[in-house]
Amino acid sequence: MFLPMLWPLVMIGGIVVLVMLLMRSGRTETLSTWRRDGHRQTPFEILSERFARGEIDRREYEERKGLLSKP
Repeated sequence: MFLPMLWPLVMIGGIVVLVMLLMRSGRTETLSTWRRDGHRQTPFEILSERFARGEIDRREYEERKGLLSKP
């Protein structure tokens, strides 16, 4: 007698939980793009790599390094 009344509540509850999980997963993906990525290189690291690869010479490296360090 009580079981037929409980079934619709279980179904509605399951749908609500499913919708909440879907909304939550979408939101966390969006927020993570705004956070600083741990694998992302800083401008100084990029500049140092370019100098190490020989893409820029010492004069240009020092010049750009000075520009990056200015407030």
